Amino acid sequence: LSLAMINHSCYPNAVKFQPEKGYSEVRTTRSVKAGEPITISYLSQIMSHASRRHHLWEQHRFDIGGEIGEQAYFHLEKVAKTLPPSSPHDLDTEAPTHRIETTTDQLQDYYQEACYSIVADKSPKNPVWEELKALEVSALELVQESENQLQNTEHLLLIPCLRLHIDIGDKIQIGNILNSHQHQALLCRLLVGQRRLLKLQTKLYGKNSFELAKSNLELAETIAELLQKAPKKLISMGLDGMNSFEGCSSTEYKCRREYERIKELYPRDTEEFLPKES
Repeated sequence: LSLAMINHSCYPNAVKFQPEKGYSEVRTTRSVKAGEPITISYLSQIMSHASRRHHLWEQHRFDIGGEIGEQAYFHLEKVAKTLPPSSPHDLDTEAPTHRIETTTDQLQDYYQEACYSIVADKSPKNPVWEELKALEVSALELVQESENQLQNTEHLLLIPCLRLHIDIGDKIQIGNILNSHQHQALLCRLLVGQRRLLKLQTKLYGKNSFELAKSNLELAETIAELLQKAPKKLISMGLDGMNSFEGCSSTEYKCRREYERIKELYPRDTEEFLPKES
């Protein structure tokens, strides 16, 4: 099957894995009914409707139109209760969605540069660690400001914002540059973001997407670390279902179970089905 035969969907039912050994894999991410076409996204990252429309026209010469094809996803796209205007030919660079996408990309570039610097020098004395700490604050502010500008706590653009903040926080932890109080505070911030990210990803991708496996594992590990190092602080956060030690432990267990369940849905067994060389 040629991948060129698979059409684009803004809300696809399958995902293409990057080639590793000379072939590509396409795996469904939710149940597909008989006769329903297999679709993937032609885009490598989450974009607003306006950006998707413009990019797909520029790169692939087809127009997805000015409306959301699947109303079930409208709440993930609306800004102040309406879908912003869009055009395949022009992109409104003053729109909140465009500003958020641009800022997220810029912070992502700063983060990648910091990661390259750390690979070259992992020493705690490397000044890039302080830059990462400042970047974590900026990423968290981006989440909060994006929410304000979008006037929608469930907009899909919050997903890359939250993911960036969590990735930066995870990177900071491996540097061993925080004291106990700072580390606990960081874990609490990450916990709040991880819960939000998991909720938004479920709304966008469904409960069986491989994207949720990583998020469930991250959440479980953060809960486990807080239970070990600062259980009272964790419980005092008053998060839903986590108002007691037992509730926190139960949530951690459920997240680990979900991680294992989803991981089993995406076995790397393609070679078993490929023709054997004679």
